[in-house]
Amino acid sequence: AVPYEDGLLFTSTREGKINGTSGTSYQKVFFAKMSNDSAIFIDQIKGVVNTKNYNSGPACVDTAHDLIYFTKNNFQNGDAITNKKGDVTLKIFSAKKSRDGWKDIKELEFNDVEYSCAFPAINKKGDMIFFTSDRGGGYGGKHIYYATFTNGKWSKPKNAGKNVNSSGDERYPFIHADGSLYFSSTGLEGFGGMDIYRCVPNKLGEFGKPENIGLPFNSPTDDFGFYLDDNYNRGYFSSDRKGGVGLDDIY
Repeated sequence: AVPYEDGLLFTSTREGKINGTSGTSYQKVFFAKMSNDSAIFIDQIKGVVNTKNYNSGPACVDTAHDLIYFTKNNFQNGDAITNKKGDVTLKIFSAKKSRDGWKDIKELEFNDVEYSCAFPAINKKGDMIFFTSDRGGGYGGKHIYYATFTNGKWSKPKNAGKNVNSSGDERYPFIHADGSLYFSSTGLEGFGGMDIYRCVPNKLGEFGKPENIGLPFNSPTDDFGFYLDDNYNRGYFSSDRKGGVGLDDIY
């Protein structure tokens, strides 16, 4: 979940046709209008982000440039595109804000049909994007990469480094206004499942050793999708811990 205007953008499988692979509905990006920490209106966002019978989301918004970045299944002309292994990969797209919703969908330059790029997180200036990919050259499974926007296009992605990435999987990056990187990992010591970690950059921009942000954010199950506002006053994360309403819940 990420704050947007007078509410929250979030990804959900709450409605729609069942995906035969996952057993739940296809992922869509929703907007919840909020009042006193309660949702008073929830609906799918309008425009090009969501597509029938394909997964869309998670998403993040570059408010400085009125752009949304989001994950979507790789498809062209309405058909899913598979890689050499026969898998349908994930790609990151952008779209522009308009009065009638989001329009002008564009694929980011660093996508590739052979591997996935997913879970985008944009920095406050809108010129650096972090994401997860299973591309080659890493240290194990899925890793966090980043790219910078220069001369009107996104640069070739760089691995976020050995302090961030492990022999396991790293997903759901979030870059805070203070430069700290939050992410979830299955390959670092924790409480079980995916835990949320924080890495602080040095003066050269290199990330230091990860710190498990601890209880009550992390649990024996999966904890991910961390967000914290600029003033450290309010945040959100997702978890499938006991006591929730459904599968993955927002806290």
